[in-house]
Amino acid sequence: MMKVFDVLTQLGPVVMLPIIITLFGLLFRLSFGKALRAGVTIGVGFAGINIVIGYFWGAIAPVAEALAKNTGSTLTVIDLGWPSAAAVAWGSSFAPIMALALLGANVLMLVLNWTKTLNVDIWNFWGVMLLGQIAYYHTQSVGAAIMVSVIVMVLVIFLADRTRNLLYDYFQIPGVSLPHVFTQCAGLIAYPVNWLLDRIPGINKINWSPGNIQKKYGVIGEPLMIGLVVGAVLSAVARMPYQTILTTAMSLAASMVLLPRMVSILMEGLVPIADAANEFMQKKFAGREVYIGMDSAIVLGETANLTTAVLLIPIAIVLAIILPGNKTLPLADLPAIGYMTIISVALCRGNLFRTLVIGTVTLVAVLWTATAMAPAVTVLARQVGFAIPEGTNIITSFCTGMYWFGYLIQEAISKLFMLF
Repeated sequence: MMKVFDVLTQLGPVVMLPIIITLFGLLFRLSFGKALRAGVTIGVGFAGINIVIGYFWGAIAPVAEALAKNTGSTLTVIDLGWPSAAAVAWGSSFAPIMALALLGANVLMLVLNWTKTLNVDIWNFWGVMLLGQIAYYHTQSVGAAIMVSVIVMVLVIFLADRTRNLLYDYFQIPGVSLPHVFTQCAGLIAYPVNWLLDRIPGINKINWSPGNIQKKYGVIGEPLMIGLVVGAVLSAVARMPYQTILTTAMSLAASMVLLPRMVSILMEGLVPIADAANEFMQKKFAGREVYIGMDSAIVLGETANLTTAVLLIPIAIVLAIILPGNKTLPLADLPAIGYMTIISVALCRGNLFRTLVIGTVTLVAVLWTATAMAPAVTVLARQVGFAIPEGTNIITSFCTGMYWFGYLIQEAISKLFMLF
């Protein structure tokens, strides 16, 4: 079984996800042809999302680095992106054991009727597995690593159940929940901040929805034009040559258009799987429903979410430079900001003012957490042979800073283990 996990993780998510989806389609009694088509379609959509995000990153990372240098910033922790963190998570000798424990915990929760979420997003187990690896770094205990990863995953699955109706009401994706650590941990900040904004007179009346902005500002309020303007302004402030300014502007504009298209392809494959899963559960367990736990990428391209994510990029760079205690320069994972805004966008019904306020507060936690995780991530990345660029001494993944809540759980459990 462990060899199977090794082979699958080496294939990467674009290949791994279609295989898993096809197998679950067969389990839910779809014909082989329909299950295979659904799996491959989801894989194509996911590949498209990765291509667009990679294109986005290629345009924005040099601009972010130039902005930091122009301000005389001395940020020492370099964001090499989630691939470094995923390499750490899947790269250890006991990673398959953690993955099996996580899968087993989810199955047990379903059997005991503690959850409605069947998490098929096995590739993204790396999120909680990374926290387990950090616990191992602190304690040298495999038991601590497994305990941390399982506890955080169980909590994330509970959160996925609780937020499912909120996400369905806004994004209208049937039969799906999002047991994604990035999204759910960030969502824990969205609720109290939104509650506070509700109670501030005047502030609670502000509503900058994409529709309202487009009505007020016409074509300039369209997501495509917002991407164009943000890309141009950022690169101009970074004092890039005019060719780079134009290229960056067009790259962000293109990303704002292409990402929703890729998500729609993914959704074409997801709907038959979700329908088959619910039909299967009705036959086997009358009155019960099951949600297919998916990567948050399936809602990444929604207009308000994408607009919020792009507008938060300059805020993230400025915060990184001025925030006391932060040492992380966000680069590779800047496009991943869209994963942390999903809950707040649904909660605030696309109100950009609120999502930007919530996003700014969340970025503070993200930067501090990414900085705190950096020493462990750097050592573990070297141990698994991840290629750290020459001249870079300490690395992190900006988006794993979204694990702030899971990281606190890891710290508590690690300190408990170190007492004995």
